[in-house]
Amino acid sequence: MADHEDVVEDAIANSTDDEPASRRKVSGAITNGAPKAAPPAPRRRPLPDALRDAGIDLNNAAEKVARLVSDDRFTANKDQVTPHLRGHLRNTVEVCQDLLDQLATDQG
Repeated sequence: MADHEDVVEDAIANSTDDEPASRRKVSGAITNGAPKAAPPAPRRRPLPDALRDAGIDLNNAAEKVARLVSDDRFTANKDQVTPHLRGHLRNTVEVCQDLLDQLATDQG
């Protein structure tokens, strides 16, 4: 009985002027049990694992671009792909240089 009293008290305490406690809400609270706590936030992957995998993905992407540029069709399509690819490569170089600088600074 004490459990039901706690549920009733919680239902009444959580009521507001906009949503007053009613017999239906209190009865539903008793029937369904006390409100369930929110599920815990999902845990993030350990940073070393995430960075290792990101580094592998980055290396694989760079190797893929190098393979595509060495494809025999590249010369025929160079004018079409260069403007788009050049922007991506410049951005990637800048980001990677900033990361290298940050790693060097952190190492003291």
